[in-house]
Amino acid sequence: MRSHLLHVAAAFMVVKKEDVESSLKLVNQNQQALNDSGFWKTSYTYLAALLMKNPEEAEQARTLYEEMKKYHKFLTSNEDIPYAALLGSREGLLEKRAATMNMYYRDLHEQGFTMGNNLQWLSQIMTFESADYNPEMVGKVLAIQQFFKDENIKIAYTQYPTVGFLAVTGVGGNVLSEIVSNTRELENHKIFRWYKDMAFSTAVQLTMADHIEDQDVANVTFSTSLETLMQAQQAAMMVSINAAIISTTST
Repeated sequence: MRSHLLHVAAAFMVVKKEDVESSLKLVNQNQQALNDSGFWKTSYTYLAALLMKNPEEAEQARTLYEEMKKYHKFLTSNEDIPYAALLGSREGLLEKRAATMNMYYRDLHEQGFTMGNNLQWLSQIMTFESADYNPEMVGKVLAIQQFFKDENIKIAYTQYPTVGFLAVTGVGGNVLSEIVSNTRELENHKIFRWYKDMAFSTAVQLTMADHIEDQDVANVTFSTSLETLMQAQQAAMMVSINAAIISTTST
């Protein structure tokens, strides 16, 4: 597993409050099941295995992944495997869920969202509540984007999945206002000099951590799992930015 994902995996196990030895055993079983279903062993299959409740979910993840590829053959890659694992076990037809993802993807692109991996991840997250298309979900995403725009906080392309996270967890105006406040506070810290876009994502994680305990068990499980995915993506992004900075300063 790549080093930048190790701390994310460890934190997830701690949050789940399960026996570490049992958790690791299950993760290994899940990863083997993913390999048997046709996925190559990568850091992303490890992350997917971490999110699975049992090895039987591997086939569902594989089926959903293949359905997603029917709509986005070249866009769908290893990075989508954790999302397929998280959503593949949800209630509803896998074919319909993939079709709904594509509808959300196209709808949001028509509303000005940039096409690519992050929009695909956003569209995937939007299907958590139901495999059926729901125009209100699109409305929620657009409303959240507009809320932050009115507060002079631009939602960057890399932050699309975070908007989906907020939409499906059903946060209200008070929570969004708290995110705005935390974002502005973080932006004033020296540590975010090179990672200004990260201030928003970090503010969301900090704010939601205070509100997850008030949700029901299903939402807590989802919030924790999705937050793990976003942290993994954020960690990977920081590694890339660091590499770019080092490359620039050394020339």
